[in-house]
Amino acid sequence: MLYRYSRELPDSMYQYTRNMLSVFLQNQLVYEKTGDITTFSTAQKMSDAYWQNLRKFKKQATPEQAETVDKISGYFEQIMAAVTLYAYANYERTPLFIMFLLITVSLLIGFLVGFMNGIKSRVHYLVPVIYFVTISLTMLVISDLNNRGSASSGPATIIYRRHMI
Repeated sequence: MLYRYSRELPDSMYQYTRNMLSVFLQNQLVYEKTGDITTFSTAQKMSDAYWQNLRKFKKQATPEQAETVDKISGYFEQIMAAVTLYAYANYERTPLFIMFLLITVSLLIGFLVGFMNGIKSRVHYLVPVIYFVTISLTMLVISDLNNRGSASSGPATIIYRRHMI
C-alpha cells in the first residue's frame, strides 16, 4: 500500500520511496538469511532518513499530496512496527534457570518412573514411553522457540511477511 500511494506523489518522491523500499526489504532479507544484527541499525538509519524526507516533502506539498503523505506515514509505521516485532521476537530466549529446572525435574521424574517399575512385580512399558515422548516433545518445542530462524512455527515471520505484502 505504501508503494501504491507513493505513485500519487511527484516522480522524485515516488522514485525515492521505491528505491528506499527495495533496499529496505533487501536489508530485511539479508537479516533473515544471515542473522546479521547490523541490519537493524541500517534499517533504523533508513527509516530516519525516510521520515525526514517525508516531513520535508509534506511542508511543500499541496493539501491532496499532504493527505497522501499521511497515508504513507501510516503504512510506513506499520512496516516499522512489523520489523520491530520481528527483531524483538528473534531475541526472546528461554531463561537458563527455567531450562535447568525443566531438565532437572524431567530427570527426577524419569528416575522415579524407573524406580517404580523396579519395585513392582509387573513392569509397565507404557509409562516410560509416554514419559520419553512427552519430555522429547517439550524439549523440541523449547528449542524451536529459542531458534526462530530455523523454527517450524515462526509466528513473527508470518506477521512480518503479512505486513510486507
